[in-house]
Amino acid sequence: MARYSEDSKRRVRHATDLVELAREYTEMRQAGNDRFVGLCPLHDERTPSFTISPSKQLFKCFGCDAGGDVLSLVQLKEGFDFPAALEFLARRAGIDLRREGEDPGLQARRARRARELVPLDRAATFYAAHLRSPRSAEAVHAAEYLASRGIDESTQARFAIGFAPVQRDALLRAAEAAGFSTREMTEVGLAHRPPAGGPVQDRFRGRLMFPVCDIQGRTVGFGARKLASARGPKYVNSPASVIFSKSELLYGAHHARAAAARSGSVIVVEGYVDALAMHQAGIVNTVALMGTAVSEPQIYALKRLAPTVVLMLDGDDAGAQATDRAGALARPAGLETLVVALPSGADPAALVQRDGAAAVRERVARPIAFARFRVEYHVARADVSTAEGKDRLVRELRDVFASIPSSAVREELITLVAEHVAVEPSIVRSWMPTPETLPDPGLERSAADARSSAVPDGPAPHLLARCAADPETAAALPSGSALADLFPDALARRAAEHIRAHAANPAADLPDDDHELVSFITSLLTAPIGAGSEG
Repeated sequence: MARYSEDSKRRVRHATDLVELAREYTEMRQAGNDRFVGLCPLHDERTPSFTISPSKQLFKCFGCDAGGDVLSLVQLKEGFDFPAALEFLARRAGIDLRREGEDPGLQARRARRARELVPLDRAATFYAAHLRSPRSAEAVHAAEYLASRGIDESTQARFAIGFAPVQRDALLRAAEAAGFSTREMTEVGLAHRPPAGGPVQDRFRGRLMFPVCDIQGRTVGFGARKLASARGPKYVNSPASVIFSKSELLYGAHHARAAAARSGSVIVVEGYVDALAMHQAGIVNTVALMGTAVSEPQIYALKRLAPTVVLMLDGDDAGAQATDRAGALARPAGLETLVVALPSGADPAALVQRDGAAAVRERVARPIAFARFRVEYHVARADVSTAEGKDRLVRELRDVFASIPSSAVREELITLVAEHVAVEPSIVRSWMPTPETLPDPGLERSAADARSSAVPDGPAPHLLARCAADPETAAALPSGSALADLFPDALARRAAEHIRAHAANPAADLPDDDHELVSFITSLLTAPIGAGSEG
């Protein structure tokens, strides 16, 4: 398998400052000449245990035991594998990556995909320019629509909102002038041949354009909304392709990523304008489903953004059903799921307009548990005028209560159901199952405990810490069987071999595929002065 060149990796590492990168995820403060500390962006904590050494460009969390360099942080936080993390940081730094020994066929496919992204990005710029400098009455109407929804020009510019001219081939002519062929524009879904025949024309015409980006901020497709006077469906999207799959993408994820990481939660709304309004209101950890029901790929995309998902879907029956489905998918994925219930008929954008940003932020700060939402939702829509209706409600709620452990919340919800079906709470309690197996706190270990079990006990870490700090001591380490006798633990032995080979700078050339070793060496290099000394 082809690998990125060592020179590419080195340039990316040198171009990325670890403190600046970490500040995209969490607050960092200086705590010494070569030490920054903050709350760990990789796990939930109240006391800062995340430490960075700027001189070594390494981080270590003494809470969850994670450690490494800029690439390690991106892999752990974004859920990327090593190549994706390298590509992410290379794009951030404006660096072109080179691969060694890549299969020509794979290289060609990769180059083709990179080429496909270029006309999409150019199209986004083209559409945005037509919205900002209206050249037609339709463009003026598009700007007026956004203004009527309360979306200001700075938000429009940040999300590159645009307008597709009504002319049959306005984009095609601009693309041809820029060197793109009609075939290229058709392949990326920006042009098509009408079903009735005739010449190839722009796919999007006379519509408000919402560029859809991947997590790295690259335009991969568009959502296009018709204006009031236009014909056709309300929304037209880019056709499904290798680079555009609506069921796998989250609108605004690249803008929400850092805020979601810092807050530990990501807010989910339904549509493009909802997301724009929420960001404009300062609730920037918001993404949108683009008007479709949530899918499993989107659930796992949400999980990569934050451990908690807050569902804020429209305040109608369709929105409630979508919330019910989304929460049911999120729970098995290990996401904590909360709900912000909206007034009947309201959507987030309308709520921001009506009540103001501060009121919406306050509402978002008071979400309810998904289990409570499900019980209240089923109770509100149930017809309990007959015994059969009461039985139907009980059947619907059995699965809900099966996920709620014994608690004050469970008892409160039992009482709510009992009042609605007019029976004693004790009877409802007897009908409702409890979780079959609950975690035994006495048997659980924290993530830090689990990871720390991999770190050797005894004097090995103390000796290695001295070697990491003193090149002469590192260079004096033995090799072969003598090293094995000194460090019988495999992890400590691998660390000793690396430190001896890189005595002048143990942080150099840390392996890309051995996170256990990287974390262990990082813990040695980032330990506070005096830590690890014997006696």
